[in-house]
Amino acid sequence: MKKIIAFITVFLKNTGEKIQQTHPVAQIAAFLVCVGLMAVLLLSVVFHSWTDRAVFYYPVVGKKNVHTEIRYIPHVKGQDARLSLFVSELLLGPGEPGMLPLYEKNTSLIQAFVRKGSAYVNISAEALSPIAPIVDQERAFSLFKKNVCTNFRNIDKLYLYIDGIEVYSRNTIEDAVSKNKKR
Repeated sequence: MKKIIAFITVFLKNTGEKIQQTHPVAQIAAFLVCVGLMAVLLLSVVFHSWTDRAVFYYPVVGKKNVHTEIRYIPHVKGQDARLSLFVSELLLGPGEPGMLPLYEKNTSLIQAFVRKGSAYVNISAEALSPIAPIVDQERAFSLFKKNVCTNFRNIDKLYLYIDGIEVYSRNTIEDAVSKNKKR
């Protein structure tokens, strides 16, 4: 082992001396390449984007079309935190005029987490507000699911709860509304 290390040391020493004596242009080029790599590394660390790109789908006013909106949301660690931040941003509604939010303006996220490829999202009862149905409930859920599954590729199923009551599975939206009124 010592012989191998000695051989490598002697080889590198001899090669380095030969390069110093015969190739000053190669030395300058190697130095400039190293300085360039260090500058790129420094710039990438300094100007690194601490945000994640997210795509949001919202219905267009008076049409059956869906429009996309791209936003950059802060990068957070953990799948549950990312989902919570994304859903909160989704519930804020579109930023562009001419598009409709999925749920009422005051709808907020109660809880969101991911387990074994399934997302569990619980939103507030304002989503059921009969005051001004912005988007029909089936379409709102469909777009909600599209938003989550597009931005989280590892999520296979979405379980949506409105004020703690699961909707769009065994229970219909009418069941959720009637149970909510009993509270």
